Amino acid sequence: MGKILKYLIDIQHETNVAEVGLAEEREWCFFKEVWADVRVRSGGTEYAQEGPMVFTRVEFTVRYDEEIDYNKRIKYNNQQYVINHIEPIDRMHWMRIISVNWQDD
Repeated sequence: MGKILKYLIDIQHETNVAEVGLAEEREWCFFKEVWADVRVRSGGTEYAQEGPMVFTRVEFTVRYDEEIDYNKRIKYNNQQYVINHIEPIDRMHWMRIISVNWQDD
């Protein structure tokens, strides 16, 4: 299965950035850069009590990497994408990552 990985994306992980002895403070930090194929799968608006919430569902295909898991997120085009599903494909040579970006007003 030939893949064209032409987009550079950042994988981020959450870390505790608080000083010793202070309450925990979490922040997303750079973990690694990887090349990916990017496909927008859908988008829409969900309506909640707080008001409309606009989202975009994107599929990223990257080389298989066991360090990428559900505790990470993706940054692409200055947008953050929450990882919802990871599927190893083609005998674990690749992985398909289904993710969602929620738009902030």
